[in-house]
Amino acid sequence: MYDLVIKNARILDGTGNPCFPGSLAVQGQEIAWLGAGEPPPGKLRLDAENHILCPGFIDIHTHSDFTVLQCPTSDSKIFQGVTTELAGHCGYSLFPINPSTF
Repeated sequence: MYDLVIKNARILDGTGNPCFPGSLAVQGQEIAWLGAGEPPPGKLRLDAENHILCPGFIDIHTHSDFTVLQCPTSDSKIFQGVTTELAGHCGYSLFPINPSTF
């Protein structure tokens, strides 16, 4: 039995192919099964009907190094599906913070 099963999703796998109907199973922190038809049993089952399941998005130009201090959980990014971002590349940043300047 898998830890998590997400069923009835429209899956975008990140390869550029069109989305396809299917389900996904997670064991630990890894995708352990992906396919169409009846999904395997899972401890937690989520029905993703009318939803898209895809890899997290990468935001390559952000200024979140300014906002992360106000909201360390970065909710606005997570709600948009962003799981990885690059910050501080414009030549200025709040980091590293020197504790002696507080």
